[in-house]
Amino acid sequence: MYSKIKSILKLKWMTYFFICFLFSCSSDPSTHPLDIHSINDTFQEKLKEVKILQDSLKFDDAIDLLQSLFEHPDFPIASDSLRSNVFHKYGLMLFKKENYGQAILQLDTAILIRSNIENYQIAQIANSYYLRSQTKLQLKDESALSDIQIAIKYVEQIGSRKALVKYLSFKATALQFYEDWEQSEHYYLKAINDPSIEEGSVQQAALYSNLGGFYALRNKVSKQREVLQKSLSIYKSQGESSERNYLATKATLGTSFLNEGKWQKAEIYFMKLVDEISQTKKSYFKLEEACLNSLALANIKMNKPEKARAYYSDMLDLAIRMNVTYSTTKGMAYEGLGDVYILESNPIAAITNYHKSIQSLFIDFNTDDVYATPSTDENPVINKVEALRILGFKADAHLANFNKDHQPKDLKVAVEIFQLIDVLLTDVRQGYKAASSRFNIVKNNIPTYEKATLIALQLYELNKDKKYLNQAFHFATKNKAIVLQDGLQNERAKFAGIPTKLLDEENDLKKEFYQLETEIIELESAGKDSKK
Repeated sequence: MYSKIKSILKLKWMTYFFICFLFSCSSDPSTHPLDIHSINDTFQEKLKEVKILQDSLKFDDAIDLLQSLFEHPDFPIASDSLRSNVFHKYGLMLFKKENYGQAILQLDTAILIRSNIENYQIAQIANSYYLRSQTKLQLKDESALSDIQIAIKYVEQIGSRKALVKYLSFKATALQFYEDWEQSEHYYLKAINDPSIEEGSVQQAALYSNLGGFYALRNKVSKQREVLQKSLSIYKSQGESSERNYLATKATLGTSFLNEGKWQKAEIYFMKLVDEISQTKKSYFKLEEACLNSLALANIKMNKPEKARAYYSDMLDLAIRMNVTYSTTKGMAYEGLGDVYILESNPIAAITNYHKSIQSLFIDFNTDDVYATPSTDENPVINKVEALRILGFKADAHLANFNKDHQPKDLKVAVEIFQLIDVLLTDVRQGYKAASSRFNIVKNNIPTYEKATLIALQLYELNKDKKYLNQAFHFATKNKAIVLQDGLQNERAKFAGIPTKLLDEENDLKKEFYQLETEIIELESAGKDSKK
């Protein structure tokens, strides 16, 4: 349903564009050259007004002004360059409002126009691909990686080091999002070590902050604090112009307390940060969301479910205040509430909240039946990695409920969930370039396959339905293949008596190999000389 609606909307805008194009071709520009210059000047002034509204964070007003430009009778005869700027800017404003689906449609049109203008500025085309890549990543669309690679290819042609560093850093972020850790770190370091980076610049601060976020996810606390302190020092020297980045970096630094298990320190830290954010009187919704989520997590770890529930309820209120078409805030809050109810040994309440969280990840999955499972054919998933996590939590909650009430329907839905997890794992694995990342994502789910096998066998024992025996065999086969591969790697080193130092060196060489493997793939996809 979603894809059909998207196709119709896209066709609508494409049809509109070509009508405009034909209209401009049928007009004789020689009959009114001064009028065209005047029209372009008028629209250019309006775009300047849009920029002022954008800088003032008045995105709704900017969108209204842009819509009036589309409706203007002279818009079809304005220059292609100017009209592409209007489409690009409209896409940017929709991105700011988190209306990602519509933003992509506008950027599609901007890219189409810009790509067909002779001798058009390559940097502007690259910028549209970059923005579309950012937008697609918010929708968890894996083609975000191909878009940013195209942008990188363009800026490499014109030798724009500043843009190249920005795009490399974003590619690292996208790879990090898909848990392709080796390649993500490779691109972060490639960006931060670029010779164009000025010492003490905002660009350097942003790169340090991004790298610190990466180390936070990898639980490398000392490295995390080292690079984030550098970032904070630079942002602080910039004053109010870097206020948001300064606060965001402080939020990332606070996660070091969570990684170390210092829950009380984390609570105090994030409570102070929430106050600091509120004192700015600005709508830093995402920062507020991160702080509330961290506060709730800290209280779960301190076995304070009531306080954790209050923070997750605050997140639900925040989702309402954000007033956006698409937001992950609500899904995160429901997932957290599910965790709280597990802590309180209330599995049915946990199931209900995990179900609501899953509804936010699967398009058109609107049923309130908590025993229903989405289908990837009918309900495209927005974020496969997040879906894997929450589906696992819901399966565990059903198992806990079975142990409490002994209803076979909980086992049946758990097996259905494990089948969906298996499908998503295959999709995620195929999306990774680095062999190590492909193996790690599946290896981390060995307990899932073991659990799925046991549950399927238990269902077979209950009703003697052979389909569950076949499912158990499937899960066991998948698990055996993963364990065998992992065991061969470990046992080969153990029985050979290889020293730990040499094994570490081997891992470093493997890491270099995976990086070179990716560079080769990129050169081939770009049509470079095979000898290189």
